[in-house]
Amino acid sequence: MEYKESINQELVRFFEQHTKDGFTVILNDKNFKKLPKPLQSQLGFTSKTKSTDKRARLKPHLGQTLDIRKNGNSNLLYLRMPDEELVYKMIAANPSKSPGKILFGLTNPKKAAVFNKLAAEGKIRMEVNAKLTVNKLYPMTLPEAVPTVPPAAVQETECSESRKTELKAAYDRLISGKYFVRICDLRYELKWDRNIFDTVLESLRQDYLIQLEPGDTLKMTDQEVKDSYIDHNHTLYLDLRWR
Repeated sequence: MEYKESINQELVRFFEQHTKDGFTVILNDKNFKKLPKPLQSQLGFTSKTKSTDKRARLKPHLGQTLDIRKNGNSNLLYLRMPDEELVYKMIAANPSKSPGKILFGLTNPKKAAVFNKLAAEGKIRMEVNAKLTVNKLYPMTLPEAVPTVPPAAVQETECSESRKTELKAAYDRLISGKYFVRICDLRYELKWDRNIFDTVLESLRQDYLIQLEPGDTLKMTDQEVKDSYIDHNHTLYLDLRWR
């Protein structure tokens, strides 16, 4: 069956209506029945069509937006995205997830590479058990943290040159003898409103005046991690260095 734009659009609409986590829908008999009747007819679904055949008939119409992968015993319709982003979303949706339960058709070497990359970028934390194996995975996104306001939505008064100058002065006071300054220490030094601090920080980054680094959460308290910086892509940064 050839790709049809109209079928793809219906599948995207179905996905948006029935996803619970924002990035997957389980392709089981219950959800197949939720497909609009005209769409089921177009795909040639009948009461006798097996789930495996239904998935096969969906595949030509997934386009660039959707894909189907097997995760354990479940077949999932999901938003097409890089493996790193998919794995991160799964961990974020299921904190303390066991590495062995994140499948998506990935081989163990590929999963290990993805976990290590996410950890190096400060996006996840891996818990090691007494047998020195990774026992659980945690997202380094903190729900209680106030979301960063994207630069386009920032008021000029909140991101004035004087604010930037104040932040640079605080950085200069704290940097003595060090390669970087912890973002939480800058917060404590300036005592600004959280939104204002995040706005000024993001503006400086957009201007390529500062470099933000993931850092090492193991040397920080939970409160210090919370008082670091999470950008609008949900990436956690702990350290700052002026360029």
